[in-house]
Amino acid sequence: MFLAKLNKEEGENFLELCFHLANVDGEYHQYEKNLLHLYAEEMRLYNYCLKKKADKDTLIKYFSSKSEETRKIVYFELTGMAFIDGKYEKNEIHLLKEIQQAFNISDELSENIKKMLYEDLIPWLKLTDELNKKGESLLNISL
Repeated sequence: MFLAKLNKEEGENFLELCFHLANVDGEYHQYEKNLLHLYAEEMRLYNYCLKKKADKDTLIKYFSSKSEETRKIVYFELTGMAFIDGKYEKNEIHLLKEIQQAFNISDELSENIKKMLYEDLIPWLKLTDELNKKGESLLNISL
């Protein structure tokens, strides 16, 4: 939703951190893959290939030094990734809490983000994903 505000370097680092979060539970669900693709498109990083070189701590530290707005955007979108597969696992909770603390995000803001995503955004994203699948099937194409 807000990723277009990130510059190219921030966007690439966001995708790398997002990949770490998506895999922290040991599963890389199709919903997570689709959302990562949507995130890349939103930032106009159409052909970006994950490098998977930077560890999560380096990426968290990178964003910790960014503006408050950037940290909030990154945290918001990462929370969306954690919720997208319908399972909010212990490892995801732990990593998001670590990011929340490093980014100096208040508990109140964190809970409000989670509530909004859970109630409004995630159902919409899942519906969009299902519509894309139906459209691909109907048109016999692959995105």
